[in-house]
Order: sequence, then C-alpha cells, then structure tokens
Amino acid sequence: LSLHDALPIYPRMFVVADQPLSVVAALIEKCCVFVAGDTGLGHIAAAMRVPVVTLAGPTQIESTHPWGEHHRVLRTQLPLECMPCYGTNAYGQCAHLSCMRTIPPSRVAIALIECIDDCRGTPR
Repeated sequence: LSLHDALPIYPRMFVVADQPLSVVAALIEKCCVFVAGDTGLGHIAAAMRVPVVTLAGPTQIESTHPWGEHHRVLRTQLPLECMPCYGTNAYGQCAHLSCMRTIPPSRVAIALIECIDDCRGTPR
C-alpha cells in the first residue's frame, strides 16, 4: 500500500480502508496527529506516541480514553440523558447519534491545531 492507494481527502489527509492492522499501524506511526472514535486504533496511535483527538459518544470515556500526553477528548456539550449508553440495552439502537453528530467540526479543528502546536519540535 502506498499513499497513492489511499483516498485523498485534503492534500495531507487520507482515509485508508480494508488494510491489515500491521499496515494501518505503520501508517498511524507516520501521522502528526490521529483522529478516531473511542476505538482500538486511537489506543494504537497513543501507544505509538502519536497525539490522538478522540471523538467520544456512547462510551464511558473517563475510563476508556487514550492514555498519555498530547491527547484531546471531544464529546458533545449537550446534556443528553442517554449518555453514556455503552453497556446498556440502548447501545447500538440509537437512530439519531446526537452524541456524535453534535460535536462541532470547529472544535475538532481546534483540537487538531492544539495537538500539532503541542508537538512541534518533538522528535517522532
């Protein structure tokens, strides 16, 4: 796999799909910052000391967030009664996903910029 096989979204942002975990991990290691849901890939990035911006929705992010420095966790600022639904009968049944859809893209952009600024000059 080369970056030419990835789907370019913006000049320096790529989406990679249907690749073995070893390939994905090698690509993550080259990232300046990694954006993920509260998933295993975010934890792999954190283990490789790649800053992570985690978009948290239904999970209990207080105990499941990536550990380490330079990470940001974003979640909705709405007081949703259904949060967190992970571990309940409601998990996976939500049709509106308000917990994820109400994280403003501007907050994601700011978190990305903060991660990049925090890590400038840090050898990778």
